[in-house]
Amino acid sequence: MTDTAPLLTAVEALTKPVVEKVRQFDDDGNHLKTWTVEHAPLLDQFRDAVIPSSNTAAGSSALASTRNILDSTALYEYAKIASQTADWCRIINVTAVKDARLNLVHWLPRFSKLNSDPEAAAWYITQLHGWTNLIRAHMDPPRRRSITYPCPICGKRSWTGPDGEGGTWPLELLYRLDDNDKPVILSAICKACNPVTTWTGHDAVEELIGELEEKGNVSA
Repeated sequence: MTDTAPLLTAVEALTKPVVEKVRQFDDDGNHLKTWTVEHAPLLDQFRDAVIPSSNTAAGSSALASTRNILDSTALYEYAKIASQTADWCRIINVTAVKDARLNLVHWLPRFSKLNSDPEAAAWYITQLHGWTNLIRAHMDPPRRRSITYPCPICGKRSWTGPDGEGGTWPLELLYRLDDNDKPVILSAICKACNPVTTWTGHDAVEELIGELEEKGNVSA
């Protein structure tokens, strides 16, 4: 029998409210209290990001240039997710709607009942994780920090982007902070390589840092 727990977890990452723990500190850096804040599900956050609301006070009118700024990236990606989840529903004779989160909520019970192929479930799980990572990266972009050493692939110490911007040290570390404000390494990239070279995941980045340390001092 197929284990449905990983699929349920992958679906709930997109469809359940997001719970965040916010820590409060005093002026001396001592921890005072941890607050639990509940946000809308990731898919709803992504849908609502298509047209961000203005930050003007009630009753006031914002400048036309600052109202209803369309997030074209969110619109495009959300439309693709909504379309694909609707297709998933139709394949197993579940009524599809325009709301991607509702599609997944309605799709999961019937798919779990009908499906007995672990490989099929694994494909869906990969797709769901991909959407989760995409939305999180869009809503909360990872932090970036330069690695002050030439790229071991292209050997360059500087970079220039397609629109002319650039700078020194093309190697860049991408990371997030966990609930304890500790960095969690996501990846590293070289902006000078063509195409861009990417080291994905903690282990790959550790290997990169180790290779750079063998060649000389390195700091990030």
